[in-house]
Amino acid sequence: MIGRAAVLLRVGREVEMIMGPSTVGQPADEEMERRKHISPMSKAGRSGGFTLLEVLVAVGLAAAVLAALYATFFSVLRSRDAVDRALERSAEIRRFLDRFTGEAHSAFFSVNNPLTSFAGEENYKLGAPSSELSFTSFNYPAREGARPASDLVYIRYFVEKSDSGIYTLFRESANPFAAQKGGAFKVEAVEDIDGFEASFYNGKDWVKAWDSVLEGRPPEAVRAVVRIREGQDVSEFSAIARVKVR
Repeated sequence: MIGRAAVLLRVGREVEMIMGPSTVGQPADEEMERRKHISPMSKAGRSGGFTLLEVLVAVGLAAAVLAALYATFFSVLRSRDAVDRALERSAEIRRFLDRFTGEAHSAFFSVNNPLTSFAGEENYKLGAPSSELSFTSFNYPAREGARPASDLVYIRYFVEKSDSGIYTLFRESANPFAAQKGGAFKVEAVEDIDGFEASFYNGKDWVKAWDSVLEGRPPEAVRAVVRIREGQDVSEFSAIARVKVR
């Protein structure tokens, strides 16, 4: 009997060494504290990384955010370029109108001088609102070969349509002593316009045509209107110049 008891006692001690001391009869607080330290490695293994699904969701969200930022960035760039083009076009037209106003201020006509003139009319051949305007004006002296130098310059504004359907406003200038013999200098004033219109003030009303030979004098003022199209929008720029030389 003593030998069996010794064997059972020895087996019990070995089981206790393997399984840990028995918790029977221990207080609940001691049992909870013991359980906290049973498997720390298993807890760290469960919370130390991300699952494949979590990684895929994070990558998808990051890709969506980057795509939105990419689209917004290039949309801002396109808007900036459009604003820059509009400002450049506006500055180009303003420069033209400033030059036109100065030339019209100095326009000169005399019934006693057949080299002077002031005439304008609407042109319906191009399919867009356009006018043709010509006059003589005091400007920088022009000399051409043996012809006499003169500060009186013949100026003509007109619109031409290219083969691609673009309307361009041209400025042509020449020495009035050679205006009937060619030699005019032609340059682009404003490219890609929607229309150019000139009207003339006779002292009471604005009219669409003028001929100084018939009227016997230049108009009191001339108004120039340039229209450009940006998409579906049409912008209009205008200037009025009084003819000061009498």
